[in-house]
Amino acid sequence: MEKIQKKLLPHLPLPPLLPLPPLLPTPDSPPQWIRLWVQDNGIGIASEDQQRIFNVFDRLHGSEGYPGMGIGLAIVRKGVERMDGRVGVESQIGQGSRFWIELAKAPKSQ
Repeated sequence: MEKIQKKLLPHLPLPPLLPLPPLLPTPDSPPQWIRLWVQDNGIGIASEDQQRIFNVFDRLHGSEGYPGMGIGLAIVRKGVERMDGRVGVESQIGQGSRFWIELAKAPKSQ
């Protein structure tokens, strides 16, 4: 996972405002997929808002308390979907959030 972060970080358009949390692989992914998790300790996201956060410019809070344009997760979703992958989030108010991406494993060469 560190290799992935080291390859991705130099290509970010802007330096991150905060240190990036580690990518966490999970052993319970379906066999033909790999799932990576990014976990935070933020304020959490209500279940009814969890799909909204992936929409362009759809912010849950005003910019005065939480900086950003509301496009970051939409870009992630679009990029992952172009690779035939999936994205999602697990979260509860006051408990932080766990974001995940799933990508198909490359077929083993013979």
